[in-house]
Amino acid sequence: MSEKYGIVYSSKTGNTKKLAIYLSQLLSSSAKLYYEIPDYVPKHSILFLGFGIDKGTCSVELQKFMQRLHHQTIILFGTCGFSNEVRYHNLLIDNVSKNLAADNTVLDYFMCQGEISIQFKEKYEKALLLNPDDPKMLASLKIYQESIGHPNSEDMDHFREFVFQNI
Repeated sequence: MSEKYGIVYSSKTGNTKKLAIYLSQLLSSSAKLYYEIPDYVPKHSILFLGFGIDKGTCSVELQKFMQRLHHQTIILFGTCGFSNEVRYHNLLIDNVSKNLAADNTVLDYFMCQGEISIQFKEKYEKALLLNPDDPKMLASLKIYQESIGHPNSEDMDHFREFVFQNI
């Protein structure tokens, strides 16, 4: 093990990839960034697992990888476009963590808002054409607008603080 830290991530929209690359830069030569989920279990002192949220959890590929992990020290990090509430993030972390065996140790987790894909905006706008007063679609469109540009520099600053508090 030449690198103390391993960074494995899944990122459909690129939001989590931004965090993973930034993390790799923060940890410099002491970290190995895996640009694809490896088909083996890497050995590092701490394994950072990054994910975006899709249907309340991480990607199927990352779930399968997580299920192969045993006796690992893990830090989770992720992005979520649809809510920036701590309570919701805790629920998501619980969903993601269910993929880990009990013999792993999760040190902590970091979640921040990610930018929602433009396809969702288009879906909301189409729905509003049919029902302009739909409160759910109006709220979703507002959340979409708030998500633009995330993770932003403030998110990255919080992530940096989080990382250095946990390693």
